[in-house]
Amino acid sequence: NDSFLISASSNNNLYLYNLNQDCNEISTKPDLILKSYTTPCTSLSIGNNKQLLLSSSEKGEVSLWDLKYDINTGVIEPLSTTTYHKGKVNDVDWNYSNENLFSSCGEDKMIFFYDVRDHNKKMSVMTGSSVKKISFNKANPNLFLSASGKNIIDLWDLRNTKIKLHTFQFHSHSITGLKWSDRNENLFVSTGNDGNLVMWNVKHLGNTKSSVLSEDTPVEAELIHRKKGKIYDFDWKGNAMTLVDNQNNIEVIKT
Repeated sequence: NDSFLISASSNNNLYLYNLNQDCNEISTKPDLILKSYTTPCTSLSIGNNKQLLLSSSEKGEVSLWDLKYDINTGVIEPLSTTTYHKGKVNDVDWNYSNENLFSSCGEDKMIFFYDVRDHNKKMSVMTGSSVKKISFNKANPNLFLSASGKNIIDLWDLRNTKIKLHTFQFHSHSITGLKWSDRNENLFVSTGNDGNLVMWNVKHLGNTKSSVLSEDTPVEAELIHRKKGKIYDFDWKGNAMTLVDNQNNIEVIKT
């Protein structure tokens, strides 16, 4: 949302700051405190409607928050909190084609799917290793990606999670970022502690490796951007990607 900023702090609270103010009037005091965790927050995701927020914790909690609030209240608690995961939750993500559905993944090798309309309704996928990242396709409500602790990325169809559609392999160290394009439903990007950013194209699935490609380049890779240090985080919106590395450098890449 362009009107506010949400941050997670070392005291386990989440803070919301209103950005619709004159720059000279913006206070370091948050407009809202989101209070619930006894352990640090591990991930955040805002829904398409800019009203609902997901957060997760090291304790295995997944919380749903309503950001339509009375600014005078100061502190809010989540609409609901689930503890289906056994251990740390690594990531949460909305199904952007269906604003009622969201997902979570964790160290317990599980991916859970939830429905906002029924907090007791859920489905799950048991994977072979811890799941670090999850990302829903922005255009196709059935396609989603997961990044495992084995540094591989799996493509799934929500209608049949008993089999993986495809596995993408290139990263040599842990995957730190995974996100579908918001402009092209065939493209997604992964980043890792190996210093690599890879843009993948699912349209290349099944293609034969071109003689132009180097031996270590996956046929599904549209672009590989290599950095010397680890990539800690990235974001991708439109044709611009922003990277943060372990040297505190911020790099913007236009695609």
